Amino acid sequence: MKMLKKLSSGFWRCISTSSCMSGKYDKLFKVHPTVRVALAEHRPVVALESTIITHGMPYPHNLSTAKEVEAIVRAEGATPATVGVLEGTVHVGLSPEELDFLARSKTALKVSRRDLSYVISKVEN
Repeated sequence: MKMLKKLSSGFWRCISTSSCMSGKYDKLFKVHPTVRVALAEHRPVVALESTIITHGMPYPHNLSTAKEVEAIVRAEGATPATVGVLEGTVHVGLSPEELDFLARSKTALKVSRRDLSYVISKVEN
């Protein structure tokens, strides 16, 4: 349990500050500024999968649904953090332009833990 707390606090420090995001992890993770601020202020953040955008519905219904879900999360007082891999970087929280890019993409891959390292190494979307 102590090890989990230590790991958790280290990860928390990494995401909520810029200390570990300004070096060797820059190419692997990008935390959206609104998510970073919410975490730093100990406000709730809701992680949302990008699969519904890329594989769940056709464009433009997928984009409008993603925006609607994010609006619901905001209305309930939390910060939405849609997660996706763009150009080999794991994005935690997406900009409107990034959401639109994923919604229109015909080549986006469905990524899970199993193939995350492969996708990142191949710089796939």
